[in-house]
Amino acid sequence: MRFFQAFFYVIVAIIAYQLLKPEMRITDVDSPVYDIEPFVAPRLTGNQLKYFSWILNTPIIGNIVLSILRDQNKLDEVQLFASKLDITPTSFTIPRVSDEQYEKHLQAASDLSSSNLENIFTQLKTKSPEEFRYKEIVDYYNSYKNEQISPVSLVQQVIDAVLQSNETLHAVTQMHVDDILLQARESEKRWKQGKQLGLLDGIPFFVKEEIDVKGYETTYGTTFLSKSVGSIRIVKDNIIIERLKNQGAIVMGKVNMHEVGIGVTGFNQHYGSARNPHQLTKDKSYYSGGSSSGSAVVVSAGIVPLSIGCDGGGSIRIPASLCGVVGLFPTFGRIPSNQNFGVAWSVGGSGPFGTTVNDVAISYITMAGPYSESLKSLNQPPVHLNGYNKIESLEDIKIGLFKNYIKDSDNEIHSLVFKIIDKLIKEKKVITKDIVIPHLSAISQSHAMIIMTEMALMLNTFWKNHSNDFGYDTSINLAFARSFTGLDVNSARKIRTWLMKKINDIFKDVDLLVFPTTGTTAPEIQPDALEFGESNIPLLQKIMRFSFLANFCGLPAITVPIGYDSNNLPIGIQFVANHWNEHILLRVARVVELIRDFELKRPSVHFSYF
Repeated sequence: MRFFQAFFYVIVAIIAYQLLKPEMRITDVDSPVYDIEPFVAPRLTGNQLKYFSWILNTPIIGNIVLSILRDQNKLDEVQLFASKLDITPTSFTIPRVSDEQYEKHLQAASDLSSSNLENIFTQLKTKSPEEFRYKEIVDYYNSYKNEQISPVSLVQQVIDAVLQSNETLHAVTQMHVDDILLQARESEKRWKQGKQLGLLDGIPFFVKEEIDVKGYETTYGTTFLSKSVGSIRIVKDNIIIERLKNQGAIVMGKVNMHEVGIGVTGFNQHYGSARNPHQLTKDKSYYSGGSSSGSAVVVSAGIVPLSIGCDGGGSIRIPASLCGVVGLFPTFGRIPSNQNFGVAWSVGGSGPFGTTVNDVAISYITMAGPYSESLKSLNQPPVHLNGYNKIESLEDIKIGLFKNYIKDSDNEIHSLVFKIIDKLIKEKKVITKDIVIPHLSAISQSHAMIIMTEMALMLNTFWKNHSNDFGYDTSINLAFARSFTGLDVNSARKIRTWLMKKINDIFKDVDLLVFPTTGTTAPEIQPDALEFGESNIPLLQKIMRFSFLANFCGLPAITVPIGYDSNNLPIGIQFVANHWNEHILLRVARVVELIRDFELKRPSVHFSYF
């Protein structure tokens, strides 16, 4: 009976749509108008969600409904806009490095050594209130050095913390205790002999389910992918995991993610929705953000000071912001990957979560740099942190402001963003310049078309046998993805070419762009969404309103906590730099940590080991 009711509603919607079909519009190519509008789609949970998933994946009727949603949200404007552009499509955002740029970065990197890094970070302290602060990597390093704690005793506490909290947080999905203790004993031996490998020796970290770790499954948040792609247990570390291990860091296991990365709330129907450690009670919980949900949660809860995630449309920065920690998305290709199976290959990449900017900087320096088996990583200048400790003044930094864009966020969010900007101007002599990025609506739609079709293509091999194994919200999103055409994707790529030229012109006048990280703070997980999740595309659009730009152009971006809303949920500010300028991002982000004037709030679930 309910199915026929759903079918009836669809028919009524079709008739109503034909009567009220929106008029297509397209503005001038150089229009300065801010044009992002809310996406029109119903919020669905429970049986409605299941029926809608079934309808969208049903031939003929599914295509009709998808066509209605497409027209209702003016997605054809991507094709219309692209038709006005006399340029060729850009498939990848690998920026060309001039000889002059290379030499400049080479000179900046000349003093980068492990001993210099230790001197830099052990002398730097992050400003923190007296009542609560996160333990950062340098705290762990000093505790080992002073024999206050040992790697073995530490990882045992981390394991205990996971066992105590995981039924509540749903953050950790895999953990091999014997291997963890083996790594810890090797680290402890080095420390006792005075042969520690550096700042990361003995530092525990977790890895997103999307990244290969030797001895673990790579599930991508599904129940079947690890069994369908090669061997069940991975036999070789991803190069970034290998680099962290080579510095003595201890892999603690794998953490949860939004299924196949095609959502930004962090919900996972199979492994449980990772909970935000902030304001978590028996009766109320909030989304962690995604798709790198577990990566943010384990850092926010103090379980580890470092974790690794992936980001194709904000999947590092969004959960980092919602959970009140720091997250870095580097320049496309800056951090390599040697996995043959991956999602969002033209817009995505891996990056670190940390309790502070210092933690993110240390791990970034370790993971970044070219690797022969990762073609996208080869064309890059040397990695460095030039200017990181120059924090007394930022008078050499100019920041671009698109004020109407910033204001398209909750009042509490953009008020704090403008407050931080004012403090940077008054206290650190930052220079600001008003900018405009036209056609953000078409840009955001273009990014969505590219990332979703790349995900759909990755999963196409498994669609016939496993289409019913996906969660309902994933199935709905993949139905949208599979509806996009070659004309859509190539139109989106033309818009990427146009945008990269626009952004390049903007960066001739400024060093950074600044935005909120998200348009809203962490949404509450409603009771009707606990079992099967929800499809709430307007909410997803608001969460990722400010994240797609960096991915679409391959630009580095960082999020830093700057306060809380009236519900005591974290708010983040986001800085975006030109290609290869992570050192500028990290410098300015660290200054923000030092000038912010709020007290960090201890999450409802939090661990401290010393």
